[in-house]
Amino acid sequence: MAKFGINDIMDIKSKTSGTDGANEYQEIWLNPYEVKPSDSNFYAQENIEELADSFLAVGQQQPTVLGKVDGQFWIVSGHRRNRANILNIERGHKEYQQVRYLYKDMTQPMLELSLLMGNAYNRELTAWEKTQQAKRLKEALMRAKKEDGLEIPGKLRDIVAGLM
Repeated sequence: MAKFGINDIMDIKSKTSGTDGANEYQEIWLNPYEVKPSDSNFYAQENIEELADSFLAVGQQQPTVLGKVDGQFWIVSGHRRNRANILNIERGHKEYQQVRYLYKDMTQPMLELSLLMGNAYNRELTAWEKTQQAKRLKEALMRAKKEDGLEIPGKLRDIVAGLM
């Protein structure tokens, strides 16, 4: 049996909502203070000063990704980048008062799933982070199923294990 992954979840969600997930992101320029860090972000936030310094040297290479939930912009991917931009503002670099972001409208459960899966593959997780991720992933999938009508094929524990 093929491994079930986050792309399968997003494909299912796209088909049920009638949208193409890859093309939903829109560009927006915002002040870093206007976006909210996700309450669900439990990943380590290290080396912010070094990241801010690199932005000053070569610019920000990747925009922070946001989910717009009920009119509010929440960080999906790029908590460290956003903190680095805020640090540069606090250092007096006014050019960081408007920063490029990518966003799309989403529900709270899909914001949670996007955050969890976006961080699952871009860093080495500690044992504690893996445990938290598995727990929160299960909760987010159940919530997306209940609130958004996300169709989850198979057993939830098998899907969570496959996504980890």
